[in-house]
Amino acid sequence: MSKKLVRKAIEMIKALADEEEDDKGIEKYSDFWKHYGKNIKLGVIEDASNRNKLAKLLRFYSTNDPETLISLDEYISRMKPDQDTILYLPGDSKEGIL
Repeated sequence: MSKKLVRKAIEMIKALADEEEDDKGIEKYSDFWKHYGKNIKLGVIEDASNRNKLAKLLRFYSTNDPETLISLDEYISRMKPDQDTILYLPGDSKEGIL
């Protein structure tokens, strides 16, 4: 039963993230991410069976638009043709890594 609940919860979160393309959806998922982003990151680390599904829900800031969170898939689609690596700075907040 717990596997089914986890699967259903991930599907609901994915549906919310898919609405991100709408103007209203951006606000909804951004708000959701502010509250539960750390839990999704922990899920990627701890839940090997759902790692790929949860990884698609992760959001990051980029140097292209430092105020907007984007998915890894979106970042990869915007990479330059000759770019073969992704550099990142880990930290608790943007202010903490500057």
